Amino acid sequence: MKKTLITTLTLYTTVCFSQVTIESCFESARYYGDATQAITPPLECYELSKQQLNYINSDASSDYSVIAGHNMVYVENLSTQKTNLLAGSKTMLNNALATELSVDEDRVYVLNAQEDSREVLSYPISFGGNLAPRRKLLSQQLDFASNISINYEQKELYVISEQQGWIKVFNLHADPDGKRPEHSTRMKREIFEVQSEQLNPIDIATSETEMFVLSNDKILIFPQSSSGSVELSRVIAGENTQILSAKRIRYNRQEQTITVTNLDGLELVFPSNSNGNVSPQY
Repeated sequence: MKKTLITTLTLYTTVCFSQVTIESCFESARYYGDATQAITPPLECYELSKQQLNYINSDASSDYSVIAGHNMVYVENLSTQKTNLLAGSKTMLNNALATELSVDEDRVYVLNAQEDSREVLSYPISFGGNLAPRRKLLSQQLDFASNISINYEQKELYVISEQQGWIKVFNLHADPDGKRPEHSTRMKREIFEVQSEQLNPIDIATSETEMFVLSNDKILIFPQSSSGSVELSRVIAGENTQILSAKRIRYNRQEQTITVTNLDGLELVFPSNSNGNVSPQY
């Protein structure tokens, strides 16, 4: 009898693990860390999320990567191989569309879609759980937002809409519960047009003085403090660039380079002062 019971339990466990789907991961994440209905997503959820969700490797200078989608965000420390999961009712996560790491302040910023609105929420990256956002940007100005980026030195948060063709700039530490000027949730400025080029921003990166906007298969470059209708400084575009269906752009301050990641994972590195139909360094 005892032997039969052990065999049955082993079989049941094997079947359960083999039936783990990304949908069941989302369901278990709803109750992660819940005081009365706590459920920990199976270990398989991490690998499933890596395959099926928005898997984002951070820039080369960071020791972290992020996997985000639906109602959960995984933050992996590549040095320690420790992974923290942010999920549960307190997180307010409903549909994570994009993320951005700010290692300098131990934060991950998440563009989150609710049923009829969009918001930017931030959480610590050093630990996980069913955590309330440390800060939150709630604004009607975020409708149609598709991605976010940050400039920690300038303390600015950039929200972009590929569909609507705009870039909106907010305080990085915007929060309706804050009392200081840097907590203001008012939009600081907006870029809504680029002269002589169509603006469909997919991702952006910023240096101390310039903004690099990945738009279609081009990189549009103009002053970082630009507003309104913008005059371009230069454009990186053409067959030699190999930019094709690109999804991500990053700036490396130490090396003075920009790295573009194509949809197939190919990384293209250019000097930050590049212009025209240039080939990548490597």
